[in-house]
Amino acid sequence: KIENDTFNKIKTLGAKINHVATERILSELKILLSAPEASPSIEAMHNSGMLKHIFPDLYKTNKTPSSLKLLNHLEFLASNPKQIKFKPLTEIKKALSNKTEIIKLGSILYPLSKTSKINKRTVQKTKIGKVLSILHASNADINYIDAITSCANSASNKSLDLLKNKPNQIELYKFVDKHEPSLISGLFLNFANRENLPTEKESKTDPTAQVMQKIFNFYYKIYLPAKSKKPLLNGNDIQKELKIKP
Repeated sequence: KIENDTFNKIKTLGAKINHVATERILSELKILLSAPEASPSIEAMHNSGMLKHIFPDLYKTNKTPSSLKLLNHLEFLASNPKQIKFKPLTEIKKALSNKTEIIKLGSILYPLSKTSKINKRTVQKTKIGKVLSILHASNADINYIDAITSCANSASNKSLDLLKNKPNQIELYKFVDKHEPSLISGLFLNFANRENLPTEKESKTDPTAQVMQKIFNFYYKIYLPAKSKKPLLNGNDIQKELKIKP
């Protein structure tokens, strides 16, 4: 907890954060977000006005960005995925622990993705890309955050409405194949973006939790095992058998 006089000086002098090298700001922010429970610190940054100085775009429509609750939910789910009974637990926890600070940064900026159009060749032209470019984030970090927010948005759109539809195998394959590198993080980001998280008992009948488990089952039991198998026939085989050139 920040001492009161120090906190008040942060509120008074907060705008001077923009005099600091942007690389330093991002570096310190990532260190903060790597903590198991970073949301109290992010909320303190909001209460002091510091978060607004760093990410003014988050405050253009609301005084309090919706991502504060989203980050809190995401951290809770990342540390307690067994409460929602998702399986396979070990693999899911491993996926969420990879790039944890980048995933949390993505959750903070998630509201900016709603009106962004992702183009892989011009990824920095998305709203999130522009914000992160100002902080001199790497293209890898920008691409990953764009990927997880895109996955979260796709999970809610008409092509795969997690609350209404029961996706078939073809739909599951298309969705998983498109979002594979960011699949687990993107789905949890989508799941955390709600007013209240379901309890362990409620999760058994929660439509979103049920469809997420179906996606996890497909991904880990069907998609990945099939992907790891060697092809029955490849280009070299065809050239050899038919005696043709490439």
